[in-house]
Parts: sequence; C-alpha cells; structure tokens
Amino acid sequence: MKCIRCEFCGAELAQQVCTLVLAEEPDPQEFCWCVCDTCREDFQKRTMRVLLDKGS
Repeated sequence: MKCIRCEFCGAELAQQVCTLVLAEEPDPQEFCWCVCDTCREDFQKRTMRVLLDKGS
C-alpha cells in the first residue's frame, strides 16, 4: 500500500505502519495504517498500552 497522507492528521509524507491486532480469534490479524512521523510515536505508545493492558 502506498501512503500519501496520514490517516490520523492528514499530513503529507506518511509511511505505512503495521501492527498485530489481538482479538477473540485464535490468530492475531495484521492491520496497516498510513501514519506521519509526528503521529507514529503516539500510535506506537497506544499500541504498547493495549498490549500491556491485555497482559495484566
């Protein structure tokens, strides 16, 4: 997938970021978003919080 704009803030020069989504299904699913450098850090922090919450 080629990214043109950030899906969070609309900024140009976004890059694709993928993560595994742990759901009720037995296998995790991979989902990808177009995210700019500014939003990427926040995206990663939110992903880590979800993983930590599921682990406790």
